[in-house]
Amino acid sequence: MRIKPEGEDVTSEDKFDNEAPPAMYIVLLFVRAFDRAWFRGHFNFRMRNNPNFGKGTYGFMSPYCVEHTYVMNRDLEHLENDGYKTHPAFAPFMKAVVVVPQNDDVSKAGSAYFQKFPEVFFGTFRHLFDKHITSRWTDNQHLCYAIAGSPDIAKAMLQFINSTEHTLEEIEGDNDKEATDKGELLCSSL
Repeated sequence: MRIKPEGEDVTSEDKFDNEAPPAMYIVLLFVRAFDRAWFRGHFNFRMRNNPNFGKGTYGFMSPYCVEHTYVMNRDLEHLENDGYKTHPAFAPFMKAVVVVPQNDDVSKAGSAYFQKFPEVFFGTFRHLFDKHITSRWTDNQHLCYAIAGSPDIAKAMLQFINSTEHTLEEIEGDNDKEATDKGELLCSSL
């Protein structure tokens, strides 16, 4: 490990030239990279002001949660499928892992540990993401938030859409009964 003189900036790239950094440091590099590559941007989106309602409405992004859940899932899938290896935020982690001593014993935090670490991290995160985010925003109970942001307004909106479908069907002679039945079923379930 190289120590820089007092007053000089020390970056993660400068701290360890050709020797392995401590295992906990490497783990923290990964967590920091995940924060920068995925978590921070998505968290900030959820906490920002709603563009339709202006200042002071931070955290009121529920009308966009279904779409945003899709984007979060897409970005997570990219990182899970080895996208982290080429993402710039993970460069310090990837550089640190290269100098970790070869060791097939996962319990000793050698190369085998860090080859397995991303898989375990993403597997655990995926489980929690699906349980607490995906399942919450992709079920029928939360569909109303995606449509109008409020269950009462959404119900009225769906009834309006349903009545519009009936009107269009009468005007255009559209015989797409299956789509109309789905709309009525959706509205009646709210």
